[in-house]
Amino acid sequence: MNRNKILLGASLIGGMAIGLVAYYNAPQSVDYSQANILESQQLAQVRFRYDEDEGNQVQETQSSAELNIETTDVSPESPDFLNTFNIFKDLKSERAWLAVYGDLIKGNPSLAHALFTDEVASFVDRISGSDYVSNKLPMWPEYNRATFGNVLAYLFPQEPNPMLYAKGRGLVAMDAKSGSYMSKAEVLHIISRLFIDDGLNPAVVLTEAGLIKSPEQMEDQSKDGFLLVDALRLVLDIREYIERENIQASKALYRKGLVNIDQSGLNMDSSAQMALLRAFSAERNPENPVVERAVREAMSGWFAGRESLPVTSDMITEARNAFYEFYGEKVPAVYMLPAVQLMGDCNNQLFRKSYMGPVAVTGPKGANIICDKVMFRFPANSYLLNVFSLPKVTTFADQAEDAYVVRTDVMRTYSNAVIADSDGELKTQVVFRPEGLEQLVENQEEFEVVISDHEGNQQADISKLYQQEGGRLNIHLRTVDGDHMIYFKK
Repeated sequence: MNRNKILLGASLIGGMAIGLVAYYNAPQSVDYSQANILESQQLAQVRFRYDEDEGNQVQETQSSAELNIETTDVSPESPDFLNTFNIFKDLKSERAWLAVYGDLIKGNPSLAHALFTDEVASFVDRISGSDYVSNKLPMWPEYNRATFGNVLAYLFPQEPNPMLYAKGRGLVAMDAKSGSYMSKAEVLHIISRLFIDDGLNPAVVLTEAGLIKSPEQMEDQSKDGFLLVDALRLVLDIREYIERENIQASKALYRKGLVNIDQSGLNMDSSAQMALLRAFSAERNPENPVVERAVREAMSGWFAGRESLPVTSDMITEARNAFYEFYGEKVPAVYMLPAVQLMGDCNNQLFRKSYMGPVAVTGPKGANIICDKVMFRFPANSYLLNVFSLPKVTTFADQAEDAYVVRTDVMRTYSNAVIADSDGELKTQVVFRPEGLEQLVENQEEFEVVISDHEGNQQADISKLYQQEGGRLNIHLRTVDGDHMIYFKK
């Protein structure tokens, strides 16, 4: 297989390589100082409120000892992702991203920008990071038309001359002009050469994959002002589709090695030991996270003296140090989640790219990852093991159920998740903020939370009062799978 080609095949995925990484990894050269200042301002604005019945937990969380380990703010790479999906890898919020890139987007924020957030963000992020094609900016979703110049600049920003490169690969006609409008058929031809198996009808493949409505939609030869954001959306949808297939395949493989951890409490038994070793192995070698027999046998003596003790952050640090000592390697710095990540619209595809990795930690203010309706709050000074990423979050109203619904899709099941501070295991908080919350709180209204899997199999049913923050749920992550429908019923 050509290493520069991701293939959609007859069964919708003919191959699942990640060859376009070279195309989608243009270097970044931006000044983050403005964003860092903005992040500090945002942190001061976040409110922390708790119920009286949670006071003990909060007090323990606030007084937990800081982790005495080396940390980094650079998030790890994931073999499951085309990593440039994670536009917030260096900038931890939508606002911070706009602080850096806002002047590269023409016009004031508008409905058009809101409708095309993913496309605008992806285009500006890629083009602005290139020394060769930044002249294609600024971006304006309502008026930028798909031209050979801007489409090829987006696909090949690292090429000194994307047009010459595309002509050499047979992606465009030899007489193509940079400023000429493209037809949908010409965009389809480029996409088919990059993404789709040879010999297949690309329009039919994309239709069967559900990425376009009909073959005729992308076979149009007219050049009447095809919007650039529509071309970018199709590219992003294909990358999303292939990435999802990669994740599903790796998730199935991951499930085979899961261990059965006691759901009622986490003590250092054989299952907890294997969960720790799996996290460390995935951290050390994400491409092949196998727990080798030699390290398992070498660590058995270390674990033997700690049988049945509660798993704490101190114990995890000691175990991780012993693990890397076995390999004769320096213990790497651990990714520390930012105290606040504000991700804008819950349905924004960028929100789910908050990647953590098999081993991550939080600082003295915990980690609060927020979109417009949903917040995930992780406790302070804690390890997060086997929590590879936050879920993709989608929120919508279900009229039949008279409920707000939060749908989650995760990269890895949470059934082996370990979240612990110096006192032991802790819960994660999920907060849902519906419209009209103030009235719900004033009327002391209850909400019912029903959690089910995507097939509708119910796993929990809880009733609670709305608080000033919203409907709040405290859960051990590993008690839920991660792919869920969470119904907040009035």
